[in-house]
Amino acid sequence: MKKIILIFFLGVLFEGHSQVKQVLRKEIERNEIGYSTTLNLEKNGVLTYGFTRENKRQVLNLVLLGSNFEEKLVKSVEIEKDFRFVSFSHSSDKKRISFLFTNSSKFYFLHFDTELFSESKVSGVLPSTYSIGDRNESINLNNHLILFSVTKKKKSAVSIEVNSGKANILTFFDQIKKFDIISLQKIENRELGFFVINEYISKKVGVQMIYVLNEDGDLQAEALKFGETFDKYIVDINIKYISETKFIMSGSYMSFVNNKPSKTTGIFVVEFDDFEQNFIKFFSITDFKKFTGYIESTKTNDETDKKNNKKQQEEVDFGVYGKLHPVIFANGTYTIIGEFYNPTSRAVSSSSGISYVFDGYQYSHVIILNLDKYGEKQFDDFFLMNLNDKPNFITKNVHVRIDKNFITLFYCNGNQFKSSIIEGNGVSETDYGSIELNKVSIDKSDKIISSIFSNSLYWYGNYFLSYGSQYLKNSEEKIGDKKRSIFVLTKIEF
Repeated sequence: MKKIILIFFLGVLFEGHSQVKQVLRKEIERNEIGYSTTLNLEKNGVLTYGFTRENKRQVLNLVLLGSNFEEKLVKSVEIEKDFRFVSFSHSSDKKRISFLFTNSSKFYFLHFDTELFSESKVSGVLPSTYSIGDRNESINLNNHLILFSVTKKKKSAVSIEVNSGKANILTFFDQIKKFDIISLQKIENRELGFFVINEYISKKVGVQMIYVLNEDGDLQAEALKFGETFDKYIVDINIKYISETKFIMSGSYMSFVNNKPSKTTGIFVVEFDDFEQNFIKFFSITDFKKFTGYIESTKTNDETDKKNNKKQQEEVDFGVYGKLHPVIFANGTYTIIGEFYNPTSRAVSSSSGISYVFDGYQYSHVIILNLDKYGEKQFDDFFLMNLNDKPNFITKNVHVRIDKNFITLFYCNGNQFKSSIIEGNGVSETDYGSIELNKVSIDKSDKIISSIFSNSLYWYGNYFLSYGSQYLKNSEEKIGDKKRSIFVLTKIEF
């Protein structure tokens, strides 16, 4: 039996003079539903879905909730035999969400309408030359799904019309001899996509190329070249049009020394007009003096302590990388906002000794860079950011709102809800207060053993959405397991 509990908080949960309050909380028995992924539908609510196994079959479970967590649609759909989940996508307005399932030769979509709360199915046949691999990436462009697949032997691309199921193979990969696919993304504010590849000249020498394509999979221009060789390597990239023909390509990069990656990272910005490059600028992390000054002030000079602590260290720092927001063009200047993080690991003991396994991405700070229209730096700034948890995937955690004369950033710094305003030549912060999400118990006999909140995201209006898992123990439970896992959604007002 599926158990869903909805709790309204009429009182304010805060510390000191906090302006933050938890107004609504929803709990779902995670063991039965398997919810783990959440999509923000803004004022239309939130979608949560996950997969379970029943009678050796995979089952898709989803719930579409309104802005007050009221249930609009609850579905459990058994996946057809020999088919597997490949891709989740949605239309630009998020009115249609789609799940794609394939076997070796066929596919079908499950479409869900987030306004009519209806379900439909579209089936089709994959082109004979297309091979589904272990790695699949997709983007939704207008009425088409562009799907890339990578196997050990080949790389394939297909364009699928989501309403009819008509699929066409894309042949541009046939023109490239040796390459790796790095990224497939949709372009901000356009029904265009782009992908990044490493095209190899020799075994260790190559160049990164960016291709732009439309919904039919047609390339829009010659490949855009990033640098001459792998001296700088794209870690993150996005493209945004600022006029009919002019667009900005921005992201973060990692430097290479003697064909090996170094920990020197930075931000790059490239301006194109009708696919002709106007300028390209690189800003090393060492160019951000406020940030590097802060880092230097936190370092200890006691090398002896460092050596002693290294033996006991359970976290390993692999370097600092950035996830950038699409560039903001306002008042004749470019503003770049980057959320920086580092992959971490934890120690695991076994009979063969101690090994290290991946333990999520630790977000640490946000860097702000402002450029004039020629790409010259006007100022830079930063602020600290510490999420409730270390997510296992790279994501954006800051919401950006653009006003006439300033830019406002909303974010959750641990359990602190804050905003930063970019105005003039600097940044000012506002603290909305803190809220303790982990000490709220539905039942007095419930004890929260642990909480794993993926993070807190801006939802709509003056609300954040926090979601994740909690592990509970009920000492008074007479039947069944006293311990259980729940999926929790929390609506937070600030």
